[in-house]
Amino acid sequence: MASVQAGFDVYSDEVPGLALERWFLKTLVNSEMMGEQGLPVGDVRARHGEPSEMLVDIAFGKTPWPGRSGLFSAIWESGPIVFQDRITYHSWLRGASSAQYVAAGAFRFFGFYFILCLEPEGLPDGSDTDHGILRLTRRKPLITAFTGGKASYEVRFRW
Repeated sequence: MASVQAGFDVYSDEVPGLALERWFLKTLVNSEMMGEQGLPVGDVRARHGEPSEMLVDIAFGKTPWPGRSGLFSAIWESGPIVFQDRITYHSWLRGASSAQYVAAGAFRFFGFYFILCLEPEGLPDGSDTDHGILRLTRRKPLITAFTGGKASYEVRFRW
């Protein structure tokens, strides 16, 4: 759907947030099971290369995400969104080297950056990185992309 704002068409899509969140979880688990890290997913007590039982239940909609875990949108304050026809993933590890596990997964999804946090304490609201300030928002309702200082594309999430 497109609306007009100051001479630009603003394209808008609506996405079911919980379904997207579960898709990210299933993609994270499959990536880890097929990869060579062989680390537990979501909990150091899980079997190597496999998800915890709780994550399996979340992936199939049997139980909700605990605490502040789940999908976070990540936006650098100083950087533009660069649309790309690809999806990338990398894992975020936690724990000592002898007891590491996958605690989160970072996804670049058609130019948008998301982090799926598997831990109940969630993520902070922001972080100072080498690329500038990264703002993190759990279950953000709207992401807007701008072209030439004007809104050009928006994604609304139904949570």
